Amino acid sequence: MCVGHQPSAGDMKGGGQVNGMIIDTHAHTQDGIGMLSNYVPVGRMVEIMDEYGVKEAWVSPATAMQRDFIESNRRQYEDIRAYPGRFINFYTANPNYPELVENDIRRSIEDRGFKGIKMHPWETGFPIDVPASRRIVELAVEYDVPVLYHDGTPPWSETLQVAAMADYYPEAKIIIGHSGLFDAYRSAIRACNTHDNIWLQICGPCVGDAAEIIRQARKDRLLFGSDFATSETANLMDERLKVLEMACPDEKLRRQILCENPRELISQS
Repeated sequence: MCVGHQPSAGDMKGGGQVNGMIIDTHAHTQDGIGMLSNYVPVGRMVEIMDEYGVKEAWVSPATAMQRDFIESNRRQYEDIRAYPGRFINFYTANPNYPELVENDIRRSIEDRGFKGIKMHPWETGFPIDVPASRRIVELAVEYDVPVLYHDGTPPWSETLQVAAMADYYPEAKIIIGHSGLFDAYRSAIRACNTHDNIWLQICGPCVGDAAEIIRQARKDRLLFGSDFATSETANLMDERLKVLEMACPDEKLRRQILCENPRELISQS
């Protein structure tokens, strides 16, 4: 259930959202040694989340995309433990090390309570449709957790490549992380509407494209994401929330996207 205090005049920020109700389903942590220069400590992340009314963020370690993924996933687990109820762990997987990644995914889900898997073929450097990548999806099915894919950047992270995984594994819960990003939002809409196991994150498309996604795609399969901690964080959060408000003026539907849909998805896992 999505709960929060009743809004007052001072509670509206970042595109007219209500404090305490937002679930950000596409965010990241960093450990200070990774590929990105915009390092934001977890404590500061929580401060910004509070400022914009974000109750919970689904986070995956950005550093793990290119560096020691085992250590980065462990550090995320340790870093967010001080903030119970504010984060859900998604494991950033690297299929280039198949035996290591399978064992560590099992450990992270069974012992550390991770609730999802993130794959970023473009940054990590692997084709989506290789045996080791498929094996990770099979693990997600085994543990009944969603798989979040980066999409929208060819040649290894195209939207329909992600949709193909939903064809291969109809029992998997596949999240298309950017809904086509700049060029492929129509493909994302079509994939969502023809697959019961695909969710779309409004995370990156411009206002016009996001509005088209919201108009045409299944309403119960839409999620909000900020890509938190991959750019100047407060500005990015503000921008992404404003995009959603402009693309979705229907407050009831916006509430569904911001809170009800993600809560339903994660409750199934």
